[in-house]
Amino acid sequence: MSVLQEYCVYLLKNSPSQEYTAIRIHKKWAENWINVSGVQLQ
Repeated sequence: MSVLQEYCVYLLKNSPSQEYTAIRIHKKWAENWINVSGVQLQ
């Protein structure tokens, strides 16, 4: 599982289900966050 997938799963587990669409919309934001934070995809 990639870091992005783990991050999204974490958000899904810790967010109301109605936020799932917002998470999908913010996929690019999440990818940018991962790049900025220096986390490397495994």
